[in-house]
Amino acid sequence: PMKTSRSILLGLALLAASGAARAEDRGFYVGVDIGQANVSSDQRALDASLVYAFNQLGLDIVNGSSDVGEDSLTYGLLVGYQILPYLAVEASYIDAGEFQYRARGTVTDGVTSGEGHFALDAAAKGPTVSVLGILPFAHDWRVFGRVGMLFARTSYDYRVTIDDSVGTQGMSRSSENFLWGIGVGYTSGVWTSRIEYQQIQDMGDKDITGQVDSSRVTYSAIYRF
Repeated sequence: PMKTSRSILLGLALLAASGAARAEDRGFYVGVDIGQANVSSDQRALDASLVYAFNQLGLDIVNGSSDVGEDSLTYGLLVGYQILPYLAVEASYIDAGEFQYRARGTVTDGVTSGEGHFALDAAAKGPTVSVLGILPFAHDWRVFGRVGMLFARTSYDYRVTIDDSVGTQGMSRSSENFLWGIGVGYTSGVWTSRIEYQQIQDMGDKDITGQVDSSRVTYSAIYRF
């Protein structure tokens, strides 16, 4: 009888522990993420587009050079609901990254010439929705995969300088972009820390700068209710 009682008590304790674990694997959570984004760009295509634009104005670029900057800070705010230990849904608002393109050279109409500088800054932000598949392992560790969509608003700011003449222009475009990610998380009490790699495809307008991909590597701090 004593052995049976101990077995029953042990079984009840294990059942209670498993029930608590299941409770922790469900419910709402909120968080923030921060990290680095790399936005790919086609420098040759940008060079060709710039040359074409000047040619349409009757101008040529000689002795030109250009460079791009593709790395930037990225951040986001998120809210999620864990439906099951292996499944969650999330909505967020993210800065998906930005890139800069700079070009310089001598601009001529065949008669006169001047020093020209061209600057383009592009940045994408917007809300996301995604589904996470989660695989628990070890103690309080999880690996997860993500698929979803970013509803991006990409802004473009141009600045053209030829000698002392300056021209600026800004515009923006909307797009819907597939995203996926993979990461690992660790939970301690109500807090979860996550490291994630995320890929966002075909942002922007192909007729302006060409569509670009963004890679995000982020750290997230999450509070579970």
